[in-house]
This record gives sequence, structure tokens and C-alpha cells, in this order.
Amino acid sequence: MDSCSRVLRITEIVRMICAEASERVYYPVLQPERLPILARTSKIFLEPALDLIWEKLPNLSPLIKCMPGTLWEERDKVIYLRRAIVAEDLPRLLYYSVRVKELSGFQSKAWRSARVDGEYLQALSVALTSQSLTPKLRSLWAFPTEEEAVPFLRHLLGPEMRKLTISLVQSKTSLSILPHIRDACPLLSELTLSLSSKVRQSSLPLFSHAICGLQHLKLLIIPNLDVAGFIQVSQLPFLEGLDLTAVVGQTATLHLPDLLPGSAFPALKWLHVGCDTPSFCAGFVQTISSPQFTMLFLGLRKSWTAVAWKRLLDTLTSCPRLGKLATIEITSDSDDRVPPEDIAQYTLTADIFRSFLQFREITTFQLQIYPVPVAGDEFLKEVAVAWPKLQTLQLASEVDMAEQPEATLSCLFHFARHCPKLESLGLRMSTAQVPTFTQVPGQRLKHPLALLQVGTSPIADDMQTMGNIAAFLSDLFPRLDSIRSFSETLTEATGKYATTWYRVSELYEIIADVRWQERRLARKEAALDDAFEEGSSTQGDDE
Repeated sequence: MDSCSRVLRITEIVRMICAEASERVYYPVLQPERLPILARTSKIFLEPALDLIWEKLPNLSPLIKCMPGTLWEERDKVIYLRRAIVAEDLPRLLYYSVRVKELSGFQSKAWRSARVDGEYLQALSVALTSQSLTPKLRSLWAFPTEEEAVPFLRHLLGPEMRKLTISLVQSKTSLSILPHIRDACPLLSELTLSLSSKVRQSSLPLFSHAICGLQHLKLLIIPNLDVAGFIQVSQLPFLEGLDLTAVVGQTATLHLPDLLPGSAFPALKWLHVGCDTPSFCAGFVQTISSPQFTMLFLGLRKSWTAVAWKRLLDTLTSCPRLGKLATIEITSDSDDRVPPEDIAQYTLTADIFRSFLQFREITTFQLQIYPVPVAGDEFLKEVAVAWPKLQTLQLASEVDMAEQPEATLSCLFHFARHCPKLESLGLRMSTAQVPTFTQVPGQRLKHPLALLQVGTSPIADDMQTMGNIAAFLSDLFPRLDSIRSFSETLTEATGKYATTWYRVSELYEIIADVRWQERRLARKEAALDDAFEEGSSTQGDDE
């Protein structure tokens, strides 16, 4: 036996060769799929190559099409059943399905490939009886919009499952799959459950029951929980991320510190809560015992008053465990864009906002709510000084509003001086006056800011103003990749601002090219000066 034959008897080497062949090619027309070719080359490569070919699927249609052609037909991107399924139709299907480890779009309408009709899945479920179709499946994204498709999930879920995402409709049939998750997938580490409509209070026990006993969860995304669910989740030893997308109804009135023990959420790193009441959010954060908790995301389902904001911030700043908070993002999750009648009592003043500055480790801060916080140049200077580690700051840069901002373009100086790591900045600013700021070619600032979002900042539609702003930004932030405005506007005035800011970004690119030429010329002149000085020195030594 030659050395090559002996090497190919080593399973790990054969798998490495197949993995190399599975890499995507740049010219698939000239270089067809290599794995199928390799699988047909030798029996040595057949099984490992087939494992990689079938490892990841977009949906079930490739498997279904392995069944006899007399069994199915495809019409308008849907596979329909033509006759009854018998035992002889299954062996080839099971030969390939056992290799599938990732299914990324079960019954999704977004994929180009066809989805399977609900009646077909029902018939296949009967033929499989209690047998699993994909026993090695580790990752599943399921979007069963048809109720007939939900029971078929039982043939996909198994003990190897680690990541599960299911989007269900609000019905008894759809929700019936929830209790099966716990029993079928005991080693789940990531679970995402979502509903196409608002979660009814009566459905919460089903969600809580689905996660009961899943002790290996690291990520949980779920609409809401009842008291039993919160108690269960709070004691998960490995849970690092928790997303409660719609805490409403009776749950929003709970005061969790009264329900949960002092050692709740021992490993939590980040939390997202979509809620109506700040009191629930404040109580939730108080229960977190993890020393690794650094990221807080709040989704406001309705506007909060300034008084409510103050209570929340007083609670946050009084928790010593939150001293390591590095990310705070607060956005509006409400679909209702109608502003409150009395805006004054909902406005987040600078005095209230100043409480955020007590968190000295902030690297990312985002506040996308209406009414926006009152922030002038001097207050923004406080922000820049308090957060020297800042990498991302977004204040109302994605909020549709026409009010005149208090901040001006001059506030950008503070971030250029005090935030050397800032890469993304979003502010509404007045452009009535453009500051003067020039630098010597070859000695320009190298601030890393790459993205500037200006929201609905008002700007005059004249070439001189646009040119002055573009030149100012080019001098202050020479590495900008993008200048963006808020384009999803509802008013004609702010819509015009978006068009004008787009022209500013075009002018910035032109000026940036000129700056690049200046830097290149400066480097050449410096190199010539050095060469001249070196030559003069050499000549003097010779003399």
C-alpha cells in the first residue's frame, strides 16, 4: 500500500480535504461545485463530502425533492403532494436528512427556494410516525405561518439542538409546540420565541413552561413571562443575554425585587426590556447580581414623563453593581408617532439627563425618543468630558422632528478633543453659523470618527453654506466615511433637509480627495527635504 492510500485512510485528513473543497469559489460558472465532484471521485470521499453538502439547508425543499418525483409537484414556489406517502418513499429522504445540522428557514417565504405545503407536511408526519427526520439538527429557524406546519416541528426538534428560533401565530395549535421544546431539546443554549401578534396574558404559562428545565440557556429572547417564568429564568446559571420584547399587562406591574432572590441572574451580561412602565425596568435592574452586567437596552412602548425618568435614573445610579455599565441604548418601540399633548412634562431636561454621566465606563450611548433631551453646546461638553471612552453616541438622530436644536456645529469640537475613540456620532445641530477651523497640511488631526448622523438638523439650501459645512467637517474629522440624515421623515421641511445633507456628503468626498492630495504632497516634500539635508551633510563630510 502506497503512502497516499495510507493517508486517505485517516478520517480526519479526508474531512480536511472535503472541507477545503467546500470553500466558496469566486467564479462558480467556470468552477462548478467541487464537493459533489469529489463525492463521485472515490468511496473514500463519499460520506464526508455528503455530510458537508447536506450540513446546512435553507429549508426542507432540497430534502423533499429527494423523494420520488411521482410524489410531489412544485407550483408558484410551493411543493404540493400528488399521492399518498408509503414506506418505500422514505429511505432516500432519511439517508440525506440525517446529515442536516442547520436549517435556516423552515417554511419561510423569504427564501427563493420553494416551501412545502402544509398538507404535504401532515402526510409526511404520519408516515414518519414518531421518528425524527433530522436527529443531528443543531440549529433551526422556523417560521410556520400555516398551522398545519407546526406539528411537524416535532420531527425536527431533538437532543442535539442548541439554537432554536420559532415565530408563531397566536393560536392554540401553534402554541401547542411550546411544551414539547423543553422535553425534546434539553441542551438548548439559545432560544428565541416570537409571536406575530400581542401575547395574551393567558398564554404566558405556556412560554414559562417551555423554558422550565432548560438549564443550559445562554440567550433567551421571549415576548413576556409570568411570575413562575421570571423565577425560573432568574436562576439560570449560564444565562448571559435576556430580551423581553413586550412586557405588558399584569406583568408590567410586578415589582421583581419582591419576588426574586438576591442572587438572581448570576451570569447576565446584557438585558433588553420593551415595557410601558419605568418602574418595572428599575425593579428588574435592581435584581441583577451578575458582576459582568455591562449592557442595558430599553424599548419604550409609550412616552415616559420627566418624573418617571428621574425615578428610573435615581434607581440606576444607586445600584453599585451598575458601575461597569458600558452600553445604554434607549429607543421607542411604539408604532404610534403622535406626540404627547403636553410635551413639557415629557421632556428629558439636561438636569435629569446629567444622571447618566455618573456611569463613567460608557462606550456606547443611544437615546432615540421623542421629545428629545434638551442638550446645548455646554451640556454636550460635559458629556464629552465625562465619557472619554465613548465610541458611539446617538442622540435623537433617528427621530422625526422639526424643532430647532439648541446644539450647534461648535459642539463637535468637544468630541474631537475629549473622545479620541469616538467612531459614530449622531446629533441634531443648528447650522446657522459655521465655525472656522483650519489645520496645516501634513499636520492634520487623525480623529477616527467614521459616521456622522445629523438627524433632521436644519440646513440652508445654498451652495456656500453646504461648502462651508463640508470643509469644516473635513478639517475636524478627516476620516469620515459617511454623513447621514434621517430620511424617514413625515414632513416636507425635514425632507428637504435630508436632500441638502446628501449634497454636503458629496462635497465632503470631493474635499477629502483634495486633502488626500495635500497629505501626499506634504509627504513628498518632507522626503525631498530629508534627502536634500542628507546629501548636504554627506557633501560636507567629503570636503
